Amino acid sequence: MISCKDFNFGAGSFPYAETYTINSPEEKVIDRINTLKEDNADCVVPKFQWEGKEIELFDERKSHWYYFYFYLKDKNQIIMFWTKEAVDPNLTTVALIGVRDGVGLGNWRTINKDLTEEEDIEIKKIFEDRILSKIK
Repeated sequence: MISCKDFNFGAGSFPYAETYTINSPEEKVIDRINTLKEDNADCVVPKFQWEGKEIELFDERKSHWYYFYFYLKDKNQIIMFWTKEAVDPNLTTVALIGVRDGVGLGNWRTINKDLTEEEDIEIKKIFEDRILSKIK
């Protein structure tokens, strides 16, 4: 059996991302995400050692995208997603792009590509319940 997951129909830098549209300007969505992280300290990725240096993953804007890192303490995973102003400035695109087991920099797994179907379903549900539902 062949699944659509086996094919890459997307274009651009994040062809496998799971995208969502929020009916709100990006600036407001970013503010809601920051407030969510401030109110839930467990969501902040803990500092870690990498090649002998203390590292901290910071949320930041890079080009068109604003990247966010959320720590899922109960699963010991980091999820990475971005926001971007949609064509309509009153809309924001949010894209879930990756997950990493444990705290660190390497070994990111891409949503809709590197995970099993069950893992994809699980991480999307967690993202939608713990983050997306709170920033709409």
